[in-house]
Amino acid sequence: MSAAQSQSQSQSKSQSQSQSKSKSLPVLSNYKIDANDRIVGICTGHPDIRDGEIVTTSPLRSSRSHRGGGSGSSRRWLREGAVVVTESGSRYRLGASGAATAAAAAAAAT
Repeated sequence: MSAAQSQSQSQSKSQSQSQSKSKSLPVLSNYKIDANDRIVGICTGHPDIRDGEIVTTSPLRSSRSHRGGGSGSSRRWLREGAVVVTESGSRYRLGASGAATAAAAAAAAT
């Protein structure tokens, strides 16, 4: 096996493990971001929080590459499936946002 093939297999294994870890993360759905960059939403899959409980995270960890730095910056990267990290180090996978849930309910009602 060549070095390139070995490296490729190693990267595939690492990506697979990373995806597996992200699937096991607690999920925040029907969420909103407050003025202090905290996520408020319904939590499921957390080892210490009852499924369906509404939680408020600590502020999101600052990331210029994602948020562009500074308050009021674009939050387009906050979408379903994204993994977020809070300042306390907690990691969550985002489910459908409050806006997406409301839009789906409105579409189903028509």
